[in-house]
Amino acid sequence: MEPGLDRSAVWKINPDQFHRDLRHDRCTDLVTELLGPKACGILKALISLAAPSEKTKNEGKTEPILLARIASAAGASQTEVSSYLDVMAGATYYKIVEKVINGAQRSYKINYAKMMQIRKQKQLEGIVQEKFGVNGVRIFRLLHEKKRLEEKPVAELSMLEVKQARVLLFKMFKAGYIQLQEIPKSQDKMAAQGVFLWSNDNEGAFRQVISEMYKAMMNLSMRLKQELRAIEEQGQTNIDNMTEEAQRKLDVQSGKIERLEHSILYLDENLMLFVDH
Repeated sequence: MEPGLDRSAVWKINPDQFHRDLRHDRCTDLVTELLGPKACGILKALISLAAPSEKTKNEGKTEPILLARIASAAGASQTEVSSYLDVMAGATYYKIVEKVINGAQRSYKINYAKMMQIRKQKQLEGIVQEKFGVNGVRIFRLLHEKKRLEEKPVAELSMLEVKQARVLLFKMFKAGYIQLQEIPKSQDKMAAQGVFLWSNDNEGAFRQVISEMYKAMMNLSMRLKQELRAIEEQGQTNIDNMTEEAQRKLDVQSGKIERLEHSILYLDENLMLFVDH
């Protein structure tokens, strides 16, 4: 037993810290994507200074940190650091950082809630593009921005023919990614027809994506079990006594297992984004 080690101490995993670390990584990835590696380095410095004050796994905003401390941690001048942070605090970059002025002192805090909202939206749009193509995600973004539109303006603003836009709209509606609502033209219940408005349904889309991811994970897990079982059966034969054909099949199955495990981990990370953040 090592000197000073308390034998009665009980250790446990801190899952909240895993969530915080994952959220930090997703935020730095977002800033790298938006503003490049230099901005990412400055955000990492701000995260490291603010992290000790985080009390929950989904802290909405951090405590404000003085500009001088951020510059020191980032190894850059206050002028350079403030220029990057001011850009992040602007509307163009969704106000992912907030500036706090107290007299002559300037501080900055991270808006984690806004960052994760943007990260989820970008991930969702990527999924929409995979399912419905470039034109589909263009319509989805348009409805997210404009809230509600009739079919004709959707087609015009998306630079698509009305028939082409209609097909995509109904495909996304059927899949649960957007909504269709009829608004009466008048209070007369006998009126022939109302106005049909298409709208973005982010919450419905999130639920749909989560459901699809769980189904995909279940299918991949079942396939992984099958491949592992096949490996175990082949493993009963001494590898030195295997024929070239048997060795080739074993290598192919090992490659399948690696790809399946990678796919499951990828889905798991994205589920954490949509479910836990």
